[in-house]
Amino acid sequence: MNCSQMQSTLLDYATGRLSGADRVSAEHHLTLCQGCRERAEGFRAVAQVLEDWDTPQISPWFNARLRQRIAARIASEEALGWNWRRALGWLAQPVTAAAFAAVLIVGSLAVWTSRPATHPATPIATQPAIAQDQQKAQVDELLPVVEDFDMLANFEVIQDMKTASAAKPAKNKM
Repeated sequence: MNCSQMQSTLLDYATGRLSGADRVSAEHHLTLCQGCRERAEGFRAVAQVLEDWDTPQISPWFNARLRQRIAARIASEEALGWNWRRALGWLAQPVTAAAFAAVLIVGSLAVWTSRPATHPATPIATQPAIAQDQQKAQVDELLPVVEDFDMLANFEVIQDMKTASAAKPAKNKM
């Protein structure tokens, strides 16, 4: 017997329900395997405690009192709390569910059709030629800065530029 087989029969062995060749095989495996032996001892201890435990006598009125307490708790929660079944119970009727679906569809269509129409953007060709030339000049000025990704990634360059511009007036004063 190996450890995986022992795992399936260990509980029966610990409680004494294993008999015959299986019991002999389990005992042989337990003499060889320390891990399974420790586990079997733990199972035996738990089984012994459960056998020695006396269950307390239940009152004959226990079930009646328990049902009464449960009913009182449900009644208090229904009186105080929110009840989804009560709030949405009207949807259980097919006619009201169909009417609710129709109202949702009509409302959705009303919202969807009332959206303002979008007008296409004014094409660049219709703008005056002077404005186009100004925009092109601005883009040409900014293009070298944008292409210099190292400068954009390293903001220390800006700090260096500030210190250099502050140093120039100091040299001019001397």
